[in-house]
Amino acid sequence: MKLRFHKQFLVSRWKANCFRQSTKILLVMKVTCLLVLSACLQVSAEGFGQNITLHVKNAPLAKVFREISRQSGYQVFANDRLLKGIGRISADLQEVSLKAALDACFKDQPLSYVFVGKTVVIKQEENTAPAAPFIEVKGVISDDKGNPLPGATIRVKGKKKAVVSDSQGAFTLVANPGDQLLISFIGYEDQVVAVTAQTDIRITMKLASSKMNELIVVGYGKQAKQQVTSAITTVKTDNFKDAPYTDIQSALAGRAAGVVINFSGGEPGSVPSMTIRGGEPLIGQSAPLYVIDGIIRDQDAFTALNTNDIESISILKDAAATAVYGSKASAGIVQVTTKSGQTGKPKVSYSNNMAWNTPNLFPKLINSYDKALVGNAIGEAAGNGKYSVYSQDQLNKIKSGTDPDYPNTDWYGLSFRKYARQQNHALSVSGGTKETKYYAGLGYFNQGSNYINNSFRVQRFSYNTKISTSFDPIGLNIALGVNGYYTYSTQPPAGSGSIFSHIVAKSPLEQAFNKDGSFSPLVDHPLAEIYSPGYSRNETMFNDGNLTFTWNVPWIKGLTLKALGDYTFISNPSKTFSVLATQYNTDGTIYPTPKPSLTESSSNSRAYNVEFQADYNTAFGKHSLGATLVSITRGGNNKWFSAQRKNFASTAIDQMFAGDAATQVNDGSASEWGEVGYVGRIKYDYAKKYLLEFAGRYDGSDYFPPSKRFGFFPAVSAGWIISEEGFYNDLNLDKVFSYFKFKGSYGKVGAIGGTKYAYLPQYGVHTQTYVANGNLVNGYYEGGLTIANQNITWFSTRSRDFGIEFETLKKKLSGNIDYFYTRTTNILGSPAYRYTDPLGQGLPQVLTDAATRKEGFDAAINYNFNINRELKGYIGVNCTYFNYLWERTNEDSAALTNPYTRSQGVNQDYYAAMYGSRGLYQNLDDIMNNPSRITSSALSLGDVWLEDTNGDGKIDAQDFRRLGKSTSPRFTFGIPFGLEFKGLKLDALIQGSGTRNVYLGGYLQGGEGFGRINFDFQKNYWLSSNKEAEFPRAGNNTMNSNNNYTSSTFWLKNARFVRLKSVTLTYNFRRLLKKTSQFNELSAFVSGNNLLTFSPVDKFFDPELADNNNFFYPVNKTYSVGIRVGF
Repeated sequence: MKLRFHKQFLVSRWKANCFRQSTKILLVMKVTCLLVLSACLQVSAEGFGQNITLHVKNAPLAKVFREISRQSGYQVFANDRLLKGIGRISADLQEVSLKAALDACFKDQPLSYVFVGKTVVIKQEENTAPAAPFIEVKGVISDDKGNPLPGATIRVKGKKKAVVSDSQGAFTLVANPGDQLLISFIGYEDQVVAVTAQTDIRITMKLASSKMNELIVVGYGKQAKQQVTSAITTVKTDNFKDAPYTDIQSALAGRAAGVVINFSGGEPGSVPSMTIRGGEPLIGQSAPLYVIDGIIRDQDAFTALNTNDIESISILKDAAATAVYGSKASAGIVQVTTKSGQTGKPKVSYSNNMAWNTPNLFPKLINSYDKALVGNAIGEAAGNGKYSVYSQDQLNKIKSGTDPDYPNTDWYGLSFRKYARQQNHALSVSGGTKETKYYAGLGYFNQGSNYINNSFRVQRFSYNTKISTSFDPIGLNIALGVNGYYTYSTQPPAGSGSIFSHIVAKSPLEQAFNKDGSFSPLVDHPLAEIYSPGYSRNETMFNDGNLTFTWNVPWIKGLTLKALGDYTFISNPSKTFSVLATQYNTDGTIYPTPKPSLTESSSNSRAYNVEFQADYNTAFGKHSLGATLVSITRGGNNKWFSAQRKNFASTAIDQMFAGDAATQVNDGSASEWGEVGYVGRIKYDYAKKYLLEFAGRYDGSDYFPPSKRFGFFPAVSAGWIISEEGFYNDLNLDKVFSYFKFKGSYGKVGAIGGTKYAYLPQYGVHTQTYVANGNLVNGYYEGGLTIANQNITWFSTRSRDFGIEFETLKKKLSGNIDYFYTRTTNILGSPAYRYTDPLGQGLPQVLTDAATRKEGFDAAINYNFNINRELKGYIGVNCTYFNYLWERTNEDSAALTNPYTRSQGVNQDYYAAMYGSRGLYQNLDDIMNNPSRITSSALSLGDVWLEDTNGDGKIDAQDFRRLGKSTSPRFTFGIPFGLEFKGLKLDALIQGSGTRNVYLGGYLQGGEGFGRINFDFQKNYWLSSNKEAEFPRAGNNTMNSNNNYTSSTFWLKNARFVRLKSVTLTYNFRRLLKKTSQFNELSAFVSGNNLLTFSPVDKFFDPELADNNNFFYPVNKTYSVGIRVGF
């Protein structure tokens, strides 16, 4: 027999051999004596040795005994054969006796022990009880909110019996009375339940503290984060639900690794663009796919979500995660789960958020006097000192401000007020019984503008209702959901973008009003546009209903069948009555402006989604297997029409009949679409540490001819939780990382490009008629004059992802790092770069040899800490970096003339090639001893110094270089952090980006001369006394053959930034209320967004907005207060 013995822990192996026979005999004698002695003497260890502290998880018995021996001074003796097959030990003991520690270790193990002096002898547990009869145990597994937990594993301890709970959390198992059931579910603490005469049991699982145990939503299902092998990031709304964000996209900036948010303005209703890992913009696949409660939605539906209705958000980033959603998912998926009803009495929750917006980081406009001085400098430079625009007398009048003919008009101040109101309200009620649960949420959002008369504003109403009923005897659950929103916006007919550009472009030397207070006679008068009696109104009505049947087949354990039907109707009416406020000439006559016109349009969309899904989950021994099959059918139709009339005689009647019939224009269209798809997924794990998953989708689209309509897009992923290995603990690696997982994936996702029905000849209706058989008939013509291609089909994006996940510092620190690589090939396009057009017709769309490539990484690290009982906090860091380029492009022979201007091989194709710049000429030697542009003339100090890039002694088109510097950031980061002390809680976010190149536009350069001098920073032009100036010497683009304002890197600015994105301070009054209070939640908060910004370009523009002419409505700085009440 094999024995173990050790000075500290007597479990050392004794191996007999022919050379040590005497040692073996002596050992057997010693062991025999010990066993005989142990049968006679059993000495209690109560009160002996010091107390034991033991914190282990899934540790080998040998390691546990070694630690007990070290702390107690007792030696442990065990038979090696006796220990074979004994399970691993998990214990969390603090200052307990030796006997209590041993009892805890041997709990649920077929072993016992006796004390012999200072030795603990391990022996077989004596069990003389007769075998008990089998009984059938039924039960339901649920979370602490009463929601069922499908996929929980129920094992009989010490036996090879295991089952998996169905979609309603129910299970049936045969066991003996006295057996112990081990219930485990990823994300929850294990529970042990004894089998008694009670055959119907209910188990409520308690959430585990580890973030790796968190349950997350994946495509067509849920998985524990620990078991996920693809690249998925989850976002909880708890830390920003009280911040005054106007949309979910803005709230996600800086909070999720892999998510990149770009803003395009701060006007009411504006929504920033969102990409996952940068998307695939070179092939028109930038926006992610939005999936809300399992249904594919558009961006508008995602934007309209009430934050208080959201349970969780999952960001699916690699092909292994997105393949199941097919062609629309090549740019990633944003998957949202909204809240559902919970078992218990009705709970009502209300919150509001009252906010005030003020424009953030809009640069100061130039005043009249400074503009006049710059104008004189430009005139003198252009005219060799002869042409000053303003005389000294005029300058004096401008400076004094006493002459009304020389005003100092503050167009921004006249058009904008300092603060605009914003409010957000949310009301919800939820509850239910074991059989029936319900949830209903209502939301209201109202945002005004900073225009002086609040002529631009947006309102949104949203609702989300769910009710589900279970029929437990037959395993059936029926769920009904009804949700929708209504959005209404109104603005002046000129449009916010045009109005703001006119504010920027207007000169302070121009009068806004005549002497009588009427609007002055100016083209593009901002105030006449803002105070227009007209309007532009847009409405969106979205209504959706869905019905889901989920059936846990009683006679096939682990099999769940699901059927889902969804129907959506969207209506978008709009009406624009274009008219300006009346303007007058200085003599009192009306300034001529276009007569009013009216445009109305309406679009209606209907869509349906039908899915049939089968899930099967089973477990045997240490093996777990799951399979999913889904059939998806989607389709719908779209209708649109518009009408217009001009030359309205009056603004009193804004109906179509009142316009000039001779000017009427109408248009319309209708279309329909359809998709089918079949999804399959198999997931397997062994001992919860070796993970493998296969997934694929067979997709069909009506974009392609029947023979090319379908494509198959598979993915595979795998994971290894190395921290579950025995050697991991043996090597004490668990003291460094308590959890560590490797994962990797590879997959292919299909993409649709080009135009619909490109495989068919297309025809249009001619406006003329023809005589055929004596009748007038409409004529038709071949539309587009493009040859049809019967071979058009899918192209695809292949991606791979490798990552790690970890926990350390007693699970306080957790994180993940992912490397990704994607390549898109055979991009659909026209081969015009290679062939000439035949017979006057355009070339068809074909699968070309063009390809793009993207490579990068994203990472997230989070640290949670408790300083003491009352003070706790968290801090995290997340970041994303990617490099995106054309690997091969469809460039023609002309592009090869200068290979440096090609797009191929350049990081995310910048919009133009340009000269390099070495700054500004500071002395004559710089001009005389260096090449200059061959078309430039009369160069002077303070002019832009262009670079001879190819070194041939001259500067011409061959020195152009395509820089490949993107206007979108390639590196972004976020640092969320917070503290909580008693009832006071602070949540904050720092967000920013790395290098982001922005080319200053004409209105910031001022190259067109006096009319483009609009900002105060444009005074910083080169002078002999100001050689570190931001701008060249005063001038315009007619000087030196436009050397200064030709395209060059001189005008390229790095718009990197760091911003204090949000701060929320909340006080929870619940702790001050009596336990018998009806309130389960009562808090108040103050919050702010975009409070501080640091950037090298903040003098020019908001770096997050990166508007190179400052024509966009500014991003807002927001302050808010609110309350949250629940009972």
